[in-house]
Amino acid sequence: MKMFTLVVLGLFLLYLWLPTTDIMRVFADDKSNGSTIAGVNVEGLDQKEIENVLLEAINTWLQEDITVTGGGIELTIDPSKLQYDIPSTINEFETLSKKPWYAFWESERVIHIPLKLEDNLDIKNEVATVGAWETDETYNQIMSQALFLMDHTVEAKVKDLDIFNTVRLALSIREIPSSAFAPIELVTLLDGKMINPGEEFSFIEAVKDGSDKVNSESLNFVSSLLYEAVLQTEFEILERHNGIAIPASIELGKEAIINTNFNEDLKFINTTDYVGKINVSIEGNSMKLEISSNTKGKDVSVRVDKEILNPRIIYRYSSDLPVGQQQMLQEGRFLLK
Repeated sequence: MKMFTLVVLGLFLLYLWLPTTDIMRVFADDKSNGSTIAGVNVEGLDQKEIENVLLEAINTWLQEDITVTGGGIELTIDPSKLQYDIPSTINEFETLSKKPWYAFWESERVIHIPLKLEDNLDIKNEVATVGAWETDETYNQIMSQALFLMDHTVEAKVKDLDIFNTVRLALSIREIPSSAFAPIELVTLLDGKMINPGEEFSFIEAVKDGSDKVNSESLNFVSSLLYEAVLQTEFEILERHNGIAIPASIELGKEAIINTNFNEDLKFINTTDYVGKINVSIEGNSMKLEISSNTKGKDVSVRVDKEILNPRIIYRYSSDLPVGQQQMLQEGRFLLK
């Protein structure tokens, strides 16, 4: 009984020492389950104070880009495009937390609401550029996490990827050269890769996590296989490097040499309106690479023109030979172009 009296007396003295509003804030700070807006504790704060703490929380959250991932595709969204409506949010909070005059006996209401956010067509259109994603569901997930100032990483709703295997756009099958080391490392990185409309593909970038586990012969073989397949599509080649010798594992003119030291890459862009999907597998001693989709535009045929070039004749004059005599130093070789 004495302990209870001391507690009551202490509370009474605290009431006399602090203004009423300060006492309310002390108790509000101690309440871990107080009212929140987007996870920000606003218990006991007036309208202006709520506005300030929300602005601070929003500005902090906007400092980091939103990253949307799914189906092996990543999209970065600038969060500054989001438009928060703080006045409407505060009005809703006050309406929900206000007690009716006749319910004076009820305890203070604990309210948890999200921020109000204007619909954003720009962000929705960005999501729509990824053909492998469900636009509405992915967009709604982005907005939901933004409403509550949640994590900046959003998992996209991926369409059934099997639909992109219904139409074959290109096929390339070649025997794996014995000099190619650990090509399975590249298969793992390329298989299932999605290429969206308007997206640029870089071979070096796609296999960077495994390029140090294979040798140059393996890189050149797989990149040439991919190049041969891309030639059969409507995709546009942006960068490709040929070899200095006739290739042994692929048809001349269809080789694509990779040199990571000099950043010599194989690059192409999907210029169509449909998603392309790369499928790679090893079957026996051969590697199979195909590009598929759920639709097909134009039929593309590939032809390699070869031209035989006669060797150049280089004349050298020498005082060591008698007048009128000739000596051949090296036989010429015919080259294919």
